[in-house]
Amino acid sequence: MSNNAARNGSEIIADSVAKHIARDSKVYLNLGQDTIVITEDKVRLCLLSHLKKAESKYSWAAPLGILVAVILTLATSDFHDFFLKADVWLAIFVLLGVGALVWLICALRRARVAPTLDTIVAEMKPEGQRPPALAAAIARARPAVVGKPGVLEIVKAIYGTDAKSLDVTEHLRRKVSDNKLTITASNKIAGDPHRNVVKELRISYRYDGKDGLIVIPEEETASLPEQKAAG
Repeated sequence: MSNNAARNGSEIIADSVAKHIARDSKVYLNLGQDTIVITEDKVRLCLLSHLKKAESKYSWAAPLGILVAVILTLATSDFHDFFLKADVWLAIFVLLGVGALVWLICALRRARVAPTLDTIVAEMKPEGQRPPALAAAIARARPAVVGKPGVLEIVKAIYGTDAKSLDVTEHLRRKVSDNKLTITASNKIAGDPHRNVVKELRISYRYDGKDGLIVIPEEETASLPEQKAAG
């Protein structure tokens, strides 16, 4: 009984999380991004546990500054008797330099093992794969937001050559009317990215929830959505 209750609770949470991921966010099926579901308390604990270690990554700056100052002092100064004898002052600065050097070596060793951002993110991820209940819930929720009938979306548009190009995605999005687009690949879109070279317009788009790609040579015209050949 308790196992069934726990399983039902897990499915309810999974459905709720999936709705937020799939409906409140723009979901692209061609992006293999990881989603971490974690509580605020666990985030705080993870960050606090790594905070001091992360700060040690730059702790070498202080001993390095002291060591440089001591070396410059020893190289450019003549010690005189002042409360203490000159030889004593020299010995103090030498010991200070040795101490700063040891401190610097220890700080560099700590910096080498300091946690990186990837380390912190990896610790936030639970062991194993995504819970099956959550995976199933996301799969059920995605069709509600991906695959809207008759909707044309310009995902990415690049005009130019392999060597030089312009991102004209926003320009084309503004030209979409009634979920249709007719466009000529030319410098009139946003300028000439590569003079005296034949260019092309590459458009990645989504229509009816299906991804598509069209390549339009310079000075040619095409329309989206592409019309299927009759027959």
